[in-house]
Amino acid sequence: MSLAQILNWPPKFWTIAGILIIGAWSPHSGFGQQPSTQPALVYSHVFTTEDGLSQNNVSCIIKDKEGFVWVGTGDGLNRFDGYSFIKFNHSDKDSVSISNDVIRSLLLDSKGRLWIGTYNGLNLYDDETETFENFLTNDSKENSISQNTILCLLEDRRHQLWVGTYYGLNKIDLQTLAITKYYHDPDGTGLADNAVNALLEDRNGKIWACTAKGISILGQAGIEKTIAQRQTPDGLTSALTVGIVQDSTGAIFIGTNGGGVLRLEDEQDETFDHFTHSQKKYSLGNDIIATLGIDRQGTLLVGTDGAGLYRYIGDEKFNIILARENRILDNAGIQKIFIDEQNNYWVGLFGAGLLFISGSQPRFEHYRFFNASMERIGKNSVLAIAEDHDRKIWIGTDGAGLYKFDPETKAFTTYLHDPANGKSLSTNVAKSLLVDDKNNLYIGTYAGGLNYLDTKTNTFTHFLHNPKDTTSISTNHVWSLWQDHNKRIFVGQLGGLDEFLPQTKTFKVLTIPGGNPITTNTASVFCMREDKRGYVWMGTRLAGIHRYDPQTGTFRSFLSSRIDPSSLPTNEILEFERDAQGKLLVGTDNKGMIRFDPETFAAVDVIPEFQEKNIPSILEDGSGKIWFTSFDGLHKFDPASGKIYNFTIADGLQGVQYNEGAKLKSSTGEYYFGGTNGLNVFRPERVIDDQSKPRVVFTRLTLFHDAVGINDRSGILTKSISKSRTITLQPNQNVFSIEFACLEYRFPKKNEYRYYLEGFDNDWNTIQENRTATYTNLPPGEYTLLVSAANGDGYWNDHAASIQIIVIPKWHQRAAVQIGFAGFILLSILAIIHIRTRFLLKQKRKLEHLVKLRTQLIETQKEEIKDKNEKLEHAYEEVNSVNEALHQVNANLEMLVENKTEELRQTIDRLIETDKGLDTFLYRSSHDLRGPITSLLGLAQIAKMQNHQDDLNTYFENMERTASKMLRLLHRLNDTGALFRYKRRTEIINIEEIIQSIKFQLDNSSNIVNIEIENKINEPISSDPVLLNNIVLNLMDNSIVFRGERNPFVKCVFYLKNQYLIIKTTDNGVGIPASVKDRIFEMFYRGSQKSTGNGLGLFMVKKALEILHGSIAIESQPDELTTVTVTIPLSNTTSFSS
Repeated sequence: MSLAQILNWPPKFWTIAGILIIGAWSPHSGFGQQPSTQPALVYSHVFTTEDGLSQNNVSCIIKDKEGFVWVGTGDGLNRFDGYSFIKFNHSDKDSVSISNDVIRSLLLDSKGRLWIGTYNGLNLYDDETETFENFLTNDSKENSISQNTILCLLEDRRHQLWVGTYYGLNKIDLQTLAITKYYHDPDGTGLADNAVNALLEDRNGKIWACTAKGISILGQAGIEKTIAQRQTPDGLTSALTVGIVQDSTGAIFIGTNGGGVLRLEDEQDETFDHFTHSQKKYSLGNDIIATLGIDRQGTLLVGTDGAGLYRYIGDEKFNIILARENRILDNAGIQKIFIDEQNNYWVGLFGAGLLFISGSQPRFEHYRFFNASMERIGKNSVLAIAEDHDRKIWIGTDGAGLYKFDPETKAFTTYLHDPANGKSLSTNVAKSLLVDDKNNLYIGTYAGGLNYLDTKTNTFTHFLHNPKDTTSISTNHVWSLWQDHNKRIFVGQLGGLDEFLPQTKTFKVLTIPGGNPITTNTASVFCMREDKRGYVWMGTRLAGIHRYDPQTGTFRSFLSSRIDPSSLPTNEILEFERDAQGKLLVGTDNKGMIRFDPETFAAVDVIPEFQEKNIPSILEDGSGKIWFTSFDGLHKFDPASGKIYNFTIADGLQGVQYNEGAKLKSSTGEYYFGGTNGLNVFRPERVIDDQSKPRVVFTRLTLFHDAVGINDRSGILTKSISKSRTITLQPNQNVFSIEFACLEYRFPKKNEYRYYLEGFDNDWNTIQENRTATYTNLPPGEYTLLVSAANGDGYWNDHAASIQIIVIPKWHQRAAVQIGFAGFILLSILAIIHIRTRFLLKQKRKLEHLVKLRTQLIETQKEEIKDKNEKLEHAYEEVNSVNEALHQVNANLEMLVENKTEELRQTIDRLIETDKGLDTFLYRSSHDLRGPITSLLGLAQIAKMQNHQDDLNTYFENMERTASKMLRLLHRLNDTGALFRYKRRTEIINIEEIIQSIKFQLDNSSNIVNIEIENKINEPISSDPVLLNNIVLNLMDNSIVFRGERNPFVKCVFYLKNQYLIIKTTDNGVGIPASVKDRIFEMFYRGSQKSTGNGLGLFMVKKALEILHGSIAIESQPDELTTVTVTIPLSNTTSFSS
């Protein structure tokens, strides 16, 4: 909501009236000099039931330690945070509610606790639970208060609470809550009367108890003295006492209901001075005193019933600071005056609500009415401002005439139109002003032509339009004036432009040419400026910008064009200001502020992000900052930072609407801006940022848009949200809002807020009007809501308020349940794997046994063939018999393998989603086993058909090689299967031992390939020796299998790099094509037709590296070099570099 929208609220809510310092106003007629009112504008605001206040009869006010303002009314207690009221009322059904709705007094004790006196009992507020402890009269208990109608409260320096009631005075020890009671005694030893209306602790620690029949003074021992009523000029009158205070001088003041204000010089004095209403200038408005107060300077304040608010200025004189006719008071009685630590005034009104008056010094002086004459006229809109050579400020107004202001004496001289005086101002509407080189003043008026004021004789000369005289002024509506460096005077008008010739007192018409009828006939010149080349620039209301060359008498026009993006954005020009670079700052009616270059004619939007586009006046200060007005107040733009400062009526502005061209930068550094409600004056360097950083408090929690109470059915809050550090939400409580405020009362709508939910939001959320953070469907977890506030000048408090929010998960989302479920699944998978592994091991043992039997049988057959070579026939029959046995064995084995394979396939199908690697392993194992077995069968059948011993020997050798190959395959399968269940075992390793073991295992290959292993590690390392052996052996074996044809070699190097073991193998084999590089680590994958392996080597390398958390990288150039680099992190290595 903009400030302009705020000011559209009903008038009774807002006032821009200044605090009037009463002075002597002399009668006025004609023109002359009069004393001005003090330029002390105070921002104020009235809160009523329409704002949420429980009742408009406000009896007492106080501010607590958190910064909340508490307001007592005739219909309950209110807590105010600057934005909204929370009401506390009595309920018969709630034992911890306040005891009564009629609030008489409030007190914040030294422990920060709030005490509330009502018409039916004393209450102590618990700010954590937002409940009340009631202290009521109880005849059966000695330690109870004397009577329930509480009239006043006081805490003394000994931390004793004094409670004045309708029947007796109570002293409560705040530590023990023990109560001592004082009553009236007819023998004169007790109180002057039982009804104690007001209390005071004086400088000596004595308690003054005011009653209707006198004042009793109490010390530690009890009642020490009573000042009785006496009907003498210097005595205590019989009027009812409503308040008693002591000022900074020690004087004691007593307010009475009908007897005015009484004064004692000090505690020992018993002779009263009487201050009552009279016809004297500085007397009270009436004798009905409603309340007394002391301001922060220790001065007496007097609130009357219907006559306004007064300050005692000494010497029996009172100065009125709020008159009863003021729109703020509207003749309402002042029941309470409370001044907070920021010097803000909180005034309780009878029937009119709560009045807030800002105590801060305004940044801008505001002259609302310049003098009594202007106030009588009732018009104070400022249209034009100029400075003469004597540093006097001339001000033209809309209907209130012309004024000369002396900045030193603060006095205004008035010039008004006098129909009986032909040498007076021609009209009271002065729209433009010009001080010429001779220090004389030209006044452009509306409907009154051009006026010339001879400042020596104070006489006016009028220049009016004469249709019969072509040398007269073109119109009577003069909107702008300018004198160039050659002393030519240009007169801009509504629908015309003239050059004034002072020597002949004639006017020369200047016509702005153009094809548009607007620019030809009706150009209204609102502003004019001269550039450094002597051209005069003219801004018009509907016809764009025009440059006039006085030397040639020619114009050049700059208009807005839809088809030309480099043209002006609008033709509606209101204001010119020439900046330090000689460019024109142009205020427009609908396109914001433009910087126009008179040399290049380029137009640039200065503040594109500024929302209000009507800019009626502009000034640039010495630091390059731009001060400008809009229909939303006064603003400052810093081009260096891009920051915009917005000022409001709380800063002392005359209002939000300013008039075009009504601005001035004086020779002494003061800036003047005129608007519809007077004049603002300030020095830019003294407008200092408010760097105070407001503190945020949480004020309300809502669940599904309903307020959450303490210990209500939701179970969320056990104490006030402002005191809570953590809130816990159930799974179904997933739509909640937290409201907050920064307890800044001066102009809270200028404050900004931002909030951030740690664990959910990615960035801060910045808000202004809506002080609420709302979240829906938060996932279960722990979060922290951070809220920070910025004051009206944009200074953020980096110490954000925080509250932890715990969202409890649903039962199936809870960690214990999920862990249990995951454990169950894991155990099930492990059990299945264990069962299948045992089955595979059993099958493996069977296969090994069968292979062993078959091998033994073959060896026996070979021996028999050798021994019985001579008996071929018999051997042939034995071979046939063996072949038949082998055939049967192979047939049985094949059937068994097929059966078991089918069983394995079915098992694998059931577990395929959890163990795809083992599925592939089983399938390819059966496949590779079938090959050798089939080869054995084929060789056996062929052997049966052979009769020659040499051929039989060849076939048996092939059978032997096939069986050996199958045995190696089984070893590979065994190693591969072991990797699936292998658990890493870390131990101290000597790399040299690993190398010797690898060389031994590769001994058979050293004849065909040149094998070189280099060790660059000189100390033991910590790793798994089995997996390291597996990795290196398979890498070397792979290089041997795919060796080159010419001078094949394989080289392996061990070294350390940082905390990693590096194993690098290099060979000059056939290499790895790029097309298969992504598949070489697959189980049973053979990279080429040359491969004689089983496709498990690199798969086992990858599997071992996964266990060791290592990595592998391959660089290959086919038929040249292939380098494989393995990187393995070490555990607790003793070396970190090689």
